[in-house]
Amino acid sequence: MKEISVMKSLRGHPQCCHSLCPGPIMDMGRTKEALLVMEFCDKDVCTAVFAMHTQSPPIAHRDLKAENLLLGSRMDYGIVKHTTPAYRAPEMWDLFRRELINEKVDIWALGCLLFRICYFKSAFDGESKLQILNGNYRIPELPKYSSSLTDLIRDMLQASPDDRPDITQVWFRVNEQLPVVYRVFT
Repeated sequence: MKEISVMKSLRGHPQCCHSLCPGPIMDMGRTKEALLVMEFCDKDVCTAVFAMHTQSPPIAHRDLKAENLLLGSRMDYGIVKHTTPAYRAPEMWDLFRRELINEKVDIWALGCLLFRICYFKSAFDGESKLQILNGNYRIPELPKYSSSLTDLIRDMLQASPDDRPDITQVWFRVNEQLPVVYRVFT
């Protein structure tokens, strides 16, 4: 119900899905899971996250991952779910830090997603909680990318949410990486 409510609040925004149809209800034994059907949305992930983070109050997706983004004419962009361990920000692992859990968790997840797109593997091998808490990962030597791209990954994967860029900063930095014909100006 919360996901439906958030989708309705974003209705009409040019970077977000406009239609939402009820899908089947799956009996999972002790629980039931409702599936939602959305139209294909060919927008940039950063632009969609930008639309969510600039709401008042900001909306955090909380489950950005490769499995939720399909390339081509089939795309699932379910929002406001529970996180997947390999993409979960340190502040979501260690509540004793008493750090605010906000939209910066999506910046961390976008960093994990960008790492996976670039290097075809998770930034945090084996989804280790300790690796994530310490921000312990290594940028591979190959394939070789520009320092702008690797610096963006490093900045997005800062263990402290205060040290991560916000979605506006990410959006502009990503846009600078694109060839002129692909840049998104809204």
